[in-house]
Amino acid sequence: MPTLCKPAVAVPENVITVEQTLEFAERMHADNPQLPLALRLIRNTGVQKRHIVQPIEQTLAHPGFEERNRVYEVESKKRTPAVITSALANADLTVRDIDAIIYVSCTGFMMPSLTAWLINELGFRSDTRQIPIAQLGCAAGGAAINRAHDFCRAYPDKNVLIVSCELCSLCYQPADAGVGNLLSDGLFGDAVAAAVVRGSGGTGMSLEHNGSYLIPHTEDWISYAVRATGFHFQLDRRVPGTMEPLAPVMRELAAGHGWDAGDLGFYIIHAGGPRILDDLSKYLGVDPEAFFTDAFGTEVAYRTGPFSDPDGDWTARQLGVHPRAELRIAMLRLGGGLQLELFEYQAPGQRREWPKNSDWGGHHLAFQVADIDAEVARLAAHPGVRVLGEVDTVSEGPIKGTRWVYLTAPGGCSSNW
Repeated sequence: MPTLCKPAVAVPENVITVEQTLEFAERMHADNPQLPLALRLIRNTGVQKRHIVQPIEQTLAHPGFEERNRVYEVESKKRTPAVITSALANADLTVRDIDAIIYVSCTGFMMPSLTAWLINELGFRSDTRQIPIAQLGCAAGGAAINRAHDFCRAYPDKNVLIVSCELCSLCYQPADAGVGNLLSDGLFGDAVAAAVVRGSGGTGMSLEHNGSYLIPHTEDWISYAVRATGFHFQLDRRVPGTMEPLAPVMRELAAGHGWDAGDLGFYIIHAGGPRILDDLSKYLGVDPEAFFTDAFGTEVAYRTGPFSDPDGDWTARQLGVHPRAELRIAMLRLGGGLQLELFEYQAPGQRREWPKNSDWGGHHLAFQVADIDAEVARLAAHPGVRVLGEVDTVSEGPIKGTRWVYLTAPGGCSSNW
């Protein structure tokens, strides 16, 4: 069975935060009547920072399509070799073991594809197949894995290298007033990634099946307008609602393997914002409390909601939130009489980033356990959990000898153990 081995990823050294993005957008597009909408959408993406190949001053300038494409070629050739070397090492292979290269990119153009340069420069065999994917946008990463899977099923003893190089900052269009263009400026960053799909052997994720589905008549929902100044990103306002028509397709795909699409061990989702994840729970029936019930051993006592006041100000008066906020509640039983109440809000202009523990309003859950090492090892194996540092010991004071560590749950919720 084909195996997707551990990927390698590299990001450029220049960083721009969401605060800087909002500041630049306000300065560069101050006269745009759609600026307030674009700023709200950028805030709601949850993207806190992005990496870009050029300093921000150069990124904001537009030297012309020809010069930008030259930069794309220079940067892609400079940044891909090291990532490829790491991906091959992760798969325990060399360049001579690769039978096909799939190259994914839609933010620059080269003819021939970068695959030809890679074969000659890095020493791949001359009979290595070249499969460039240039016009599938964000979906190209999934399509590349699908094509690698198909290749290895047809040739079970072969190996495929997938390389993705997207330099989205080179597509910034300072004169484009469209919301899609402005949103893309706050959503997409630059990066290079590579991974190997082995036809046999290797360590990683086993690929059992793949599929593809195009929602009818949506080919212009995410698109480029190719103009004299280059690629202009266009985004239809209906894109965030795509999970509803896709849910039955995903259910059917999972059912073919005897799986329930709403009860899988984990999900890898390419989401341009939290709306997609919310709709995943809604239309696939994914339990939003799954982490707390699985990792903490709780049980759901009840769920209630949604509550809202579409025309009045009850939520503002009673809860101190936006008057159009919508609220859901779940009560979980932890045992020993303890209960954990989870609130979920949806509201216009909602901030979607978790506060740091040092921020005003910062908070965390705290748990006392008998064996912290065993609990940390168990929780660390749960998808989406991140252990911050190592288990530490208090050396003095009234709780001297206490051992502790912080974890973050899927979604960012912080807990102290």
